[in-house]
Amino acid sequence: MSGKMKLLGVILMTAMTVACSGKGAAGGGETKAGEGQSKIPEATKEPVELTFYYMYADSNYEAFMQEHGNLIQKKYPNFKFKFIQNTKGTTPEDIIATKTDVDVFIAINPSMMTIKDLKLDGNISDLVTKYKYDLNRIDPAALNVMRGIGEGKLPGLPFKINTLGLFYNKDLFDKFGVPYPKDGWTWEDVLDTSRKLTRTDGGVQYRGFGIRALGQTMQLNQLSHSMITKDYKATVDNDQWKAYFNKLMPLFQVPGYEPTAAVLADAKQSDMFSKEKTMAMLVQMNSDFPKAYQELNLNWDVATFPAFKEKPGVGPQPDIVYYALSATSKHRDEAFLAMTEILTDEVQMARSKLGNPTVLKSQAVRDVFGAENPDLQGKNVKALVPQQYAEPAVYNKYNSKVVGQLAGSIREVILGTKDLNTSLREREEKANKDIETAIGSAK
Repeated sequence: MSGKMKLLGVILMTAMTVACSGKGAAGGGETKAGEGQSKIPEATKEPVELTFYYMYADSNYEAFMQEHGNLIQKKYPNFKFKFIQNTKGTTPEDIIATKTDVDVFIAINPSMMTIKDLKLDGNISDLVTKYKYDLNRIDPAALNVMRGIGEGKLPGLPFKINTLGLFYNKDLFDKFGVPYPKDGWTWEDVLDTSRKLTRTDGGVQYRGFGIRALGQTMQLNQLSHSMITKDYKATVDNDQWKAYFNKLMPLFQVPGYEPTAAVLADAKQSDMFSKEKTMAMLVQMNSDFPKAYQELNLNWDVATFPAFKEKPGVGPQPDIVYYALSATSKHRDEAFLAMTEILTDEVQMARSKLGNPTVLKSQAVRDVFGAENPDLQGKNVKALVPQQYAEPAVYNKYNSKVVGQLAGSIREVILGTKDLNTSLREREEKANKDIETAIGSAK
């Protein structure tokens, strides 16, 4: 997602389709709606208006209703919705100043930190108990991310997971007679294949491999290495991160790659793959490949995110999209019921079919991923839903002060402007100074 939530439509058909297809979703071998989940009593029939606050500024009420509101109203027709997004005049600080009521925030990790800093994060633990809601239905890695952010309380529920995959240009593999990537490949497999594809042909320079969002990829690493401690100290100058760097750096140093600062920039890595069609493989989020790939006439497919030999079958850490209960909500019960409706087997099954990775453990829901999304037909879609997510590393409000330094470090070591030890030591020192400044400014 590269810094912000592409929540409302990259690989999605509209959720109006969900509303039509979700009913009777159960079929041969699939989980029936409501099976294995808590029985939630119907809310009061009295009209209730719930205010949902979207922590970014690239959406609108219609999009919200398509992906959220319409689905909730199927169960609770008495629920009406007000939609606010984070823009001029309605920033989180503005809603505090104007005493605007909010019931649910839609957020990801960085924006959850903002909610916490403003003391707007609520706690649904009592509601989970009251309604006997079965949290065991949810993928534990996804739930643990939110519990970690809550630091002792459960501020809400995850409803969508974004994750990483190894996308590849089939035409380039065919051009150079190289077999396509396979699920379960290790980083060593990717390196060997990249060497075969990195070359100059007909005056055109081709590169075997790239990463669209380097900092985010490292943040979601399968080894669950943390870049910050719970007490806000950067922790990158250590053997763990040195070993990680030594695994990734050779991918950008194969003969013929000719890395430069411009070539290693996230946007350029993406363009070389999707627009210029001179890069054979690209690691990116499953939310980062839009219908534009069809418009660009890109003959793509995808394999699982490359694994570490010591962690076979383990995917990246989950990148979660959340519903977070507002601490100021005047309709806590109704807000909770609205959240849980999106997590029913029926709705998650329908959303999975359209290309939304589920937060549920249900294999039946995972198995139908992308089945009704025309953009995903004929693609190896199972590669986009890891069977096992890595356990979440430490995440807190100062991660952003470290991740940029870490990405900058690996780039300068690849380019040879700094050696590995010096770079990580200096970058850790710089991150800690930035954190100290931020803490001081907040006092």
